[in-house]
Amino acid sequence: MEKVWEGALPVHGHRLLQLCLVMCGRYAEWADGWLAYLAKSPNEKDRESEGYAQRSEEELRTASSIAADCKHLSSKVNKDLADAVTKSLASNGIPPPGDALTSAISPASAALTTRVPKATSHIVTIVAQRCSEPLAAVRAITSQYRMTNKPAPSKPSLYVAGVVSPLKAAAGPAGCLRLVDEGMRRVCLDEVAGRVCGRMVELV
Repeated sequence: MEKVWEGALPVHGHRLLQLCLVMCGRYAEWADGWLAYLAKSPNEKDRESEGYAQRSEEELRTASSIAADCKHLSSKVNKDLADAVTKSLASNGIPPPGDALTSAISPASAALTTRVPKATSHIVTIVAQRCSEPLAAVRAITSQYRMTNKPAPSKPSLYVAGVVSPLKAAAGPAGCLRLVDEGMRRVCLDEVAGRVCGRMVELV
C-alpha cells in the first residue's frame, strides 16, 4: 500500500484508495478461511497420528501470525494510509477529506480488528488444552490425602511441571506467542491461566 501512494496523482486518488481497501478485504477473507479451518476440532484418530503434534504447532503459529498481522495492518490503515491520502492531496493543493476519509477507511480497519480475537481464541484453546491434560492426576492425589493422617505435600506434585510446560513453551523465545505484541501476549497468557485454574477447580 505504501508503494501504491508513492508519487500518486490526486486524479487517481479514489481508485488507489479503493485498491488499498480491497487488499485489506482480501486479506480479511484469507484470514477467515484459515480461522474456519483452525476452528475445526481434530477427531481422536487425528490426535493419535504422528503428525498431529507438528500440525498443531504449525496451526498455533498460523493463528499467532494472523492475529499479529491483522492488528498491525489495521493500525497501518488507520494511520499510514490516511496520512498518505491526505499528504497526496495536500501536495496538490487539495484540502484534507476529513470525515469522508475516515468513513471510507473505518470498515476495512474494523474488519481486520475483528479477526484478532478469533485468532487469539484458537491459541488460548490449544495451549489451555495442553496445560490441562496433566490435571488428570489431580483427583488421584487428593484421594491420597483426604480422610487420612498423611502430612500435606511439602513440594509441588509431579504434574505441576506438565501443566506449566506448554505455557512456558508458548511464551518462550521460539513460542507462538512471540509472534504477537506484549499486550496481546499477556491477554492470551491470562486467559490460558484462567481456563486451567477453572479446570483444576472442577476436578478438585
